[in-house]
Amino acid sequence: MALLKRVLLFCLSIVFIIFYLIGATSSYAKELTSAEEILKDFIEYHSHNDGQLWDTYYETNLGWTFYTDVKYRNFELAYKFTKKAAEGKEPYAINNLALMYEEGYSVKKDLNKAFELYLITLDYENAPWYTDSNIGTFFMLGKGNVEPSYDRAFDHFTKAKKNGGEDADKSILYLEFLEEHKRVPDNYMELAFWLEEKAKDNAEVFIVLGWLLDDYNKKSAYEWYYLASLLAPKKAQMRATQITALLESEILETKDYMDARERAFAWLGRNMEGNVKVSSTSCSS
Repeated sequence: MALLKRVLLFCLSIVFIIFYLIGATSSYAKELTSAEEILKDFIEYHSHNDGQLWDTYYETNLGWTFYTDVKYRNFELAYKFTKKAAEGKEPYAINNLALMYEEGYSVKKDLNKAFELYLITLDYENAPWYTDSNIGTFFMLGKGNVEPSYDRAFDHFTKAKKNGGEDADKSILYLEFLEEHKRVPDNYMELAFWLEEKAKDNAEVFIVLGWLLDDYNKKSAYEWYYLASLLAPKKAQMRATQITALLESEILETKDYMDARERAFAWLGRNMEGNVKVSSTSCSS
C-alpha cells in the first residue's frame, strides 16, 4: 500500500508540474489555482488520517469539483467520488448524489431517487441547510411522485431560511410566494411569471429562475443563468457561470444559446431601465 501511495503521489506530482508550466503565463492563473486545488485534494485523499485510503471529506470535495469545475468537469469521476462518500454516510455527499439524480447529467435522471436521498440526508444532524430547500422545492412543485403540499413546502423552506440565512435566496423567495398566495403554485409557469416580476428589481432572482426552468426548458433556463452570470452576487454569479458553460458545451447548440443571450439582453432592456438591484460584487461586462 505504501508503495502504491508513493507511485500515485509521484504521478500526481507530474500532473501538477505540467499544470504549473501551463500556468506560467498570467492568462492561465485561474486554471493553475484550480489544478492546485484538485491536486491538494487528491494528495489529502490518499494520505489523510494516518494513511487511510478512503476519506469522505475529500471524496465529497473531489466529487463536487469534477461535477462543477468548468476546466475539469468529468461526470463519471464526479459520480464515482460522490457515491463513495455517500456510502461512507457523509451527508453533504448524499445531498450532492441526490442532486445528480435530480439533474441527470452524471447519472440517469430519477426524481424519485433524488427525493429519497434528500430525505436520507436529513437523518444526519450535520446535514447541509440547503437539503431542506431542495426538499421544499419537491413539495412546492410536486416533482416526481411527490404530492404538492403547502404545509410541508413552507416547513422545509422555513428551516432552510433559518439555517442558511441570506444564502437561502431560493427558500426566501419561495416562502414569499407561499405567504402571499397561501397556496402552492398551480404550475411552474405561474411561479416563473411571479419570479420574473421580482427579477425586474433584483438581480439575485435570476439564478432562481434558471433553477426553476432548468427541469422544463433548457433554452429558457439559459437566459436567466446567463443574466445571473453577469449581474448576480458573486457566489450565484460563479455558480451560474459553471452552469452556462455546461449548457454551452454539452446541452445546447451554439445558435440556441446565442439566441438565448439576445433574448436575455432584450428582456434586460425592456424591463430593468437601470432600477435593478445589482450586487456591488457583480460584473458589468
